[in-house]
Amino acid sequence: MKVLIIRGGALGDTLMFLPALSVLPPDVEITFVGREPGLGFMGDHVDVCMDLERSGWHRLFQASPSGGRLPVEHADRVIAFFTDQSGDLGRNLKGFFPQSGVHTFPSFPPRSAALHVARYVARCLYRAGLPLDEDEAMENSLNGPLIKSSAPVENPYRVVFHPGSGDWEKNHPPQFWCRLMEALSGREGEGGCRHVLLLGPAETQLQPVFEQCLKGSGTEMMNCPSRERLMARLKSARFFIGHDSGVSHLSAMLGTPTLALFRTSDPVQWRPLGPSVQVITRSDSDDELLDVIMKKAACLLAREK
Repeated sequence: MKVLIIRGGALGDTLMFLPALSVLPPDVEITFVGREPGLGFMGDHVDVCMDLERSGWHRLFQASPSGGRLPVEHADRVIAFFTDQSGDLGRNLKGFFPQSGVHTFPSFPPRSAALHVARYVARCLYRAGLPLDEDEAMENSLNGPLIKSSAPVENPYRVVFHPGSGDWEKNHPPQFWCRLMEALSGREGEGGCRHVLLLGPAETQLQPVFEQCLKGSGTEMMNCPSRERLMARLKSARFFIGHDSGVSHLSAMLGTPTLALFRTSDPVQWRPLGPSVQVITRSDSDDELLDVIMKKAACLLAREK
């Protein structure tokens, strides 16, 4: 069975497909069309990756496509996850793939639904005719790393902090992160643990704040690292701590012990999936939240020694 899956979205949105893809039988041939940076982590679970921003995929979103072809011309199943209020995408898919089974789904489950996004994706793929079990997919995502990395373990005494996400409302302020890193530095002195502060494109403007905060601390700051450097740092971490973000999902799926801070988003729908994940929801005060984090971090560090 040849299957074309189309999903534009951020890193975390794309990674939500991995649980379902990981349990598909080998005779299901998947072409996945998406966006970077998530596309770069799909290779082990699909046969072909294609960038939605290139090679003519724009024709899908035109009100009246005029001439030209799509990079893929045949599939037994075509499955797209998009908000398609105009109906153009659905019509165009049926026009480009008249002999295929075409299925379109909303990008996410309703916010009111007590349904994890990865389970929602698996359920949609099953409804579109793919041979998979959503319970197996979710269980598989918790039993071991879904993303394999050949990056060497650089230093087993490393804590990675990621103080951002693509949505500022989900983030705790930089002052909170400075307090947290200072507290953990004091707690881990005997372990010789080196810290890494990871900043992505959304946090670049905060770099001067963190540079001042971390002056003299010995903490390594990484600003927009390459995929290879990011994977190496996450793989070598004793644990990772971040918001509800794509990097937190990546850390969890690599099997790195992960503390995920949820401030405004719903962990029922967006809890990172991996063999060692702990979710921390918003507390009444920063002091209370720091206390909860420190206790969980101490347990993780004790477990890793």
